Amino acid sequence: GAHKINNALGQALLAKRMGKRRIIAETGAGQHGVATATVCAKMGLECVVYMGA
Repeated sequence: GAHKINNALGQALLAKRMGKRRIIAETGAGQHGVATATVCAKMGLECVVYMGA
């Protein structure tokens, strides 16, 4: 549930603090990818999500 968006937000905050401009994530069913992409869009970060088959 809610841990995905919280984790993505923490990762994005750390990435911004470290001067990164892009986050790369992987997702299984898609929820983590959507959470990461949402946070990246809100924080102005590029986002690449890989999804397995």
